[in-house]
Amino acid sequence: MYIGNGHYCYSNSAAMFLLSIGEHVSPQMFEVLTGVGLGAMLENGKTLFLSMKDPDDGINCAFNILGIDADEHQ
Repeated sequence: MYIGNGHYCYSNSAAMFLLSIGEHVSPQMFEVLTGVGLGAMLENGKTLFLSMKDPDDGINCAFNILGIDADEHQ
């Protein structure tokens, strides 16, 4: 099931992942726990702009606050 607004794709994706393992954390709460805005957008219709240099840092921070141990792979 899709959750949320495309402008907050990182928080929405994390919330959907957490829901898939039985954890109910709203995208809004997840966004707050990251300590930063995690939005992404296209500038001038072609350049991807992330609201922070490395959104993975914010996501890992939120997972840690929630007590979830995750290994990051790219």
